[in-house]
Amino acid sequence: MNHLVLGIGYEESEYLRTQKEWKKYDVDIHLVRSIDEAFKELSEHNIICVIIHSNSHKFWEYVDIIRMTNSVPIVVIPSECSIEEREAFINMGAAQYILENGKREIATRSGLDNIDFYLRLEDKSTRPLTIIIEKDLFFCLEYRTVKVKDQNIELSPLEFDALHLFLKNKKRVLTFEIISECVWGEEYIDTHPKNVNNLISRLRSKLKSTQDVPDYIQSIRGIGYKFDPQ
Repeated sequence: MNHLVLGIGYEESEYLRTQKEWKKYDVDIHLVRSIDEAFKELSEHNIICVIIHSNSHKFWEYVDIIRMTNSVPIVVIPSECSIEEREAFINMGAAQYILENGKREIATRSGLDNIDFYLRLEDKSTRPLTIIIEKDLFFCLEYRTVKVKDQNIELSPLEFDALHLFLKNKKRVLTFEIISECVWGEEYIDTHPKNVNNLISRLRSKLKSTQDVPDYIQSIRGIGYKFDPQ
């Protein structure tokens, strides 16, 4: 019996080719257009992974809704990626799950650090996993890990929370006040815009691991910042 993956947000013209690619891993992928269809699939089938294919900030609504009832791993990938790039992204997600669940040594030794190995992990559905991919940036919410070009990026708690906020609001302009309130919480009233600038400056510097890495966060003069890789 093939494993079953749920895909949300794919163009109808991509269905047949996407399904053909997943067949290489003995995976059947069911592609749906709405959250209602997604819930129907999740309730009727043993879904081992959900892939959200979107550039819109609205993708986070899908993540939040699914997380209310299901701990299935979720991987979010950009819309403009080729099928080959998507396959590589899912491999990245599989590698992260293997790493965080203590399976890395086995996977590396057997050469199975890939989708196929992940799909056969018995405990993969017991712990939530939410992964967001954006160009060379890899973000894992539950394990609070960030990678750029497969290099681990050490972020402070505030830096990680700020990046999480930006990823939840791709291409939206976030004012200094919004960033303060969401990142500092109840302490935001006492947060000066200079503190926000300093925090985002440190975050941007850490994400810019090499010269060929895009500037993920853009400054909006006098207003705030937005996540929009250039």
